[in-house]
Amino acid sequence: MKKLLALSALSLALLSGTATAASGDIRFVGAVTDVTCNVVPSINGSVNNVVQLGTASTTVPATPVDFSLKSDGAGDCASLADGRVVNITFAGSLTDAGLASQSGLATDAYVEIKSKNSSVTADNAIAVTRGSDTRKFTGNLFKTSTADGAQFQAQLVGKTQVGDYQSAIAFVVAYM
Repeated sequence: MKKLLALSALSLALLSGTATAASGDIRFVGAVTDVTCNVVPSINGSVNNVVQLGTASTTVPATPVDFSLKSDGAGDCASLADGRVVNITFAGSLTDAGLASQSGLATDAYVEIKSKNSSVTADNAIAVTRGSDTRKFTGNLFKTSTADGAQFQAQLVGKTQVGDYQSAIAFVVAYM
């Protein structure tokens, strides 16, 4: 009996080491709405999800780059009433300054993302950050693929580390 208990204890000790695994988080994001309006990133009038930020120095930010999130012409965007509120919420490596680097050598660089046509005028002056990640827009900006959509400006800000900067951000659109 003692041998069986000792063998059981040894087996449990060996298995407990293999049962311990890495842990992590999974985020699920989405929206529930009565409008199905597809929104896509647009840069210089073309559907594109890569914003070329240019080059910043350690003392001078790069030239700001405009991009927008707008209707792709599919779905029922035309049904959006002008008074309808469209919330765009961002998720990613947001800090108190902006969008942090996820890879690359310029590890302390970040991107300031500012809205240009938010219905909350004060939001246009501040960057999307960890504490301020939602911008509001009016529905008429999304009714057609030729409408303005939600307009933004991104600017790479360098700090002390030189090298490449790479990051990504997710967005969720909710029609209120």
